[in-house]
Amino acid sequence: QLVDVRTGTPFTLGELAAEKPLLVEAMAIWCTTCRAQQHEVVKAHRSADFHSVGIDVDPNERAPDLAAYAEREGFDWHFAVADRQLVQLLTERFGFGVTNPPSTPTFVVSADGTVRALEFGRLRSADELVAELGAG
Repeated sequence: QLVDVRTGTPFTLGELAAEKPLLVEAMAIWCTTCRAQQHEVVKAHRSADFHSVGIDVDPNERAPDLAAYAEREGFDWHFAVADRQLVQLLTERFGFGVTNPPSTPTFVVSADGTVRALEFGRLRSADELVAELGAG
């Protein structure tokens, strides 16, 4: 269970994915590559119906700062701070690249709970994100 840093509302990735396609990005506030990718997510939301979650994997960042970042950048989806247990789980499943936000660790979660990692290390355009989600 995660907690949205702006609303304090608890949620799970499974609940969101059951409703519609879900895009998850491991990120950090300081990461300019993450911010660029998230601005592509904004564009993707204009043409497709899907959920997004930004999960801050930097252990030095705090929920109020993440909430301010999301507000400042105009990102209106869920953001949560990963605890150690979640970071460990992601690392065990997908490798240490998950804890390197500039490598754009991005995942698609399907309604059946399947988690698919997209290729780390490159930005995707809004159209590419929509295609990966199958949400067009």
